[in-house]
Amino acid sequence: MAHHHLSAHELPDCYFAQHVITICMGQFEVELKRGSCWQLERYRPGDIGIFPANQSHPQARCDRGAEFIQLYQNLTLLLRSLLHP
Repeated sequence: MAHHHLSAHELPDCYFAQHVITICMGQFEVELKRGSCWQLERYRPGDIGIFPANQSHPQARCDRGAEFIQLYQNLTLLLRSLLHP
């Protein structure tokens, strides 16, 4: 688990080794590069994003602060905890 409070930033294309669940703590806008176009996405407190492991996450840029919590989950551990509570 990680709590992020970033100022204006830009992130390159990336792949996550684990499944990532993102919970927005503040309101912010992010531009995501999909193909050759940039698309604006708005986030509000409580919005949740789910990013599967080993999938491409697009380049992103944010011109203001962004606050969010990220939960990193290994699929094997998740399945084990669901099957053996």
